[in-house]
Amino acid sequence: MIIYFWVLAVPALVSFMGLRRREGLNVPLILFYIVLCLFIGLRDEVGPDWTGYLNIFAIAQNAPETLGAEQLFAMLNVASGFFGLGIYGVVFCSSAIFLIGLGSFAQKTSNPWLATTVVLPYLVFIIGMSGLRQAAAIGIIYFALARWDRIKTLTKYMYVGIAAGFHASSVLMIYLILFENRRNIGAKIAIMLTLFVYVILFGSQEASYTVETYSQRYYEQNVLSSGAYAHVALSAIPAAIFLLIGGKFKGTQFDSGVVRLGSWAAIVCLPMVAVSSTGADRVSLFFSYVQMWIYPALTKINPKFEYVIQVTVVLWALIIFFVYFYFGAMAYLYVPYRNVFQ
Repeated sequence: MIIYFWVLAVPALVSFMGLRRREGLNVPLILFYIVLCLFIGLRDEVGPDWTGYLNIFAIAQNAPETLGAEQLFAMLNVASGFFGLGIYGVVFCSSAIFLIGLGSFAQKTSNPWLATTVVLPYLVFIIGMSGLRQAAAIGIIYFALARWDRIKTLTKYMYVGIAAGFHASSVLMIYLILFENRRNIGAKIAIMLTLFVYVILFGSQEASYTVETYSQRYYEQNVLSSGAYAHVALSAIPAAIFLLIGGKFKGTQFDSGVVRLGSWAAIVCLPMVAVSSTGADRVSLFFSYVQMWIYPALTKINPKFEYVIQVTVVLWALIIFFVYFYFGAMAYLYVPYRNVFQ
């Protein structure tokens, strides 16, 4: 477990050194994310889903079309097999996509190191080192979020579509596109509902199968996710802070519309846990960017208490880390850490 702690300690300590957001490349941050990519991308038999992804890799070599609508992830498996990289190529590429997106969004926050610190314990160590498909999808969405105000609506749909090729739940992020402004909102909703119905009734067999599978697993069967409320709360808590003191953010560079939408979604995910435990848990992961944005922003809009807030956030990240690695039901699947060189 100690190696995870030292990886977490690096951004936690650097966040106090005044290396704030800068225009252009943040070389120290890039170097850290490269090391982080090597750390999680070169792991070997670490994480609860390792065996499951071995099975997916085996299926992809013979019948990738049976893997549902997530065909970009299937293609990644096929390519990795073709080049003789095996499951390790899939793991590394998925981790790289995830961290490129995460790092890109972190760079846009007021303190990229603090933004990284707060999501390392759960989003990176736990999700990034187990759920390859969703981690890659999150990376693509976050890469788009880092450019959200500069890209066109059609491009945003393209990013969501690419992300859905890795994990179908990404289509829910269309929510951000629909409600980022009120122009033609009725038409937007009507079009999206029409497309959704079309996919279910007349879409490809893979797409229909994926919708049916997720519906049965996450709604009808309501497969329970251990600690779902706690996981969702990681984003819901800063979201509530953002919405409650929204006046302090108005008129500043930290009053982000996409963060506001993400905050509402993160809060809505809390009661949804009772309806679909695993579903709400998984969806809330996409809104982890709320944590990355709000905690650093709080230190900037409260300059008198900047140090106190920052210490509190770092301690919060350490609590999350120690609680999971000491008491988490699946913690033993991450310890000891192993990589391909061992």
